[in-house]
Amino acid sequence: MWESFHANLGRVKEGVTSTINYKYTGKVDDSFIEKFEVSCGCTTPVFNPATGYLTATFKAGTVPKHLEYQGEYTSTKKIIAYTTDGKVTFTFKATIYR
Repeated sequence: MWESFHANLGRVKEGVTSTINYKYTGKVDDSFIEKFEVSCGCTTPVFNPATGYLTATFKAGTVPKHLEYQGEYTSTKKIIAYTTDGKVTFTFKATIYR
């Protein structure tokens, strides 16, 4: 069983890399996660069956030109894991600032 499916990174400066951890509490083996799909190239997920942690690294991009007047924007990203238990969707949110 997954302990959570969503994370909020809060405010993250442009270009900074953050780490998100999702914990699985059941027993798993090396083939538990068959594949991942991510909503952008800025997120890289890795699952460690020995610890039960799905660790995702996220590198914040730049504030889009049309939102520069705000100085920040909020982005929500998605990770889909295809596991032996079925499809699981994780999300995280970050407010990216200049």
